[in-house]
Amino acid sequence: MSIDLEENVARLLCNEWVDDGEISVDAFALAPKETYLSVNRPAVDTFNDDVKKFVTIHQDFVEVKDDELTFCAAMMNVGDIKAIAVEKDGRLLDVDVEIESRDAHTKSHAGIFVRSGGVNIVKGRNIKSISALRGVSSDDILMEVQWSLKDTASLEMHFLPQH
Repeated sequence: MSIDLEENVARLLCNEWVDDGEISVDAFALAPKETYLSVNRPAVDTFNDDVKKFVTIHQDFVEVKDDELTFCAAMMNVGDIKAIAVEKDGRLLDVDVEIESRDAHTKSHAGIFVRSGGVNIVKGRNIKSISALRGVSSDDILMEVQWSLKDTASLEMHFLPQH
């Protein structure tokens, strides 16, 4: 399902991904075997409930203070994400950064995918016979996208009532 270019998405941040008010580039790294980076859509009516459920289970993403849940998010615009281009040695690569709704279990959930020729580029995996990318590693491409996401993101604090 397509997401409007004007919409913003939130990458929930664990405590170790924020240092002195700065978002670490590690916040945008794919874990082994992941095919996309999870984000949530604040424009979806279940956003607060979805986030509350997630941070309640994953305690390193939240602080509890005065009966409030506090979490940090890297806020990014969908249009800015889709505009990310990857270059190598001054050559524009056939790489698309796409964002899609992943709402089968969590209505506000979405994923940021890095693809070439419609095929996901995954950490540590060879890129399947795409001549425009020959000689470029998937890890190098993903690292470039990580830095671009970091550059487009802004850090926001969010507060939710605990009960």
